[in-house]
Amino acid sequence: MDAMDTSGKTPPTNKRSPLELLGLAGSAAILIAFIYFLFHMLSTDLVDASANAPLDLETLDTPISGEFITLKSLQSTWRPLREDDRTDKRNKVLPEVTITAAQAAGTPSFMKVQFRTPEGEISGDVKTIKIESESTEAIYGTRGIADETAFVSYKFGAGKGNWSVEILESSDYGSGDWKRLAYFTVPSTLTKDSTEPNE
Repeated sequence: MDAMDTSGKTPPTNKRSPLELLGLAGSAAILIAFIYFLFHMLSTDLVDASANAPLDLETLDTPISGEFITLKSLQSTWRPLREDDRTDKRNKVLPEVTITAAQAAGTPSFMKVQFRTPEGEISGDVKTIKIESESTEAIYGTRGIADETAFVSYKFGAGKGNWSVEILESSDYGSGDWKRLAYFTVPSTLTKDSTEPNE
């Protein structure tokens, strides 16, 4: 014989109200959406990490047309420190890039040039130039490699990765909306002067 409730009260049931069920369904939907968003962000980061690696300068075809600026030619090398260079003078070999750029949109725009270490960190001063007409700019890094002996070690693989240079564009100097035009490694050549490259 089954046991009976002698109190006369109805035994409690586990039924949930429609409002509670709706809340649980909403929570589950939010959790699923969050997991999907997290997975998407992680996947995007992996793709971007590969896409953000600097290219070899030789693989870049000029002109490179951006929204505001056109890069008509690009050259890059390493060179010895000069007396009139505005640096702390502790690095005797500096990266340099020579850029011929012009307006792409017909209005004055801005070009930002920054050098990066093999670890990808911005090194030295960032140079920002107003582009109003076609011009050629030779821009050097304010930090580099200690001396020519250290440069030879770097050239032949003492360390990981290569120095690189990144060129960005914007229509406004103070804007946070800078777009990358080019990102490439600085070739491992040391130019002693304008006529004598030392491989």
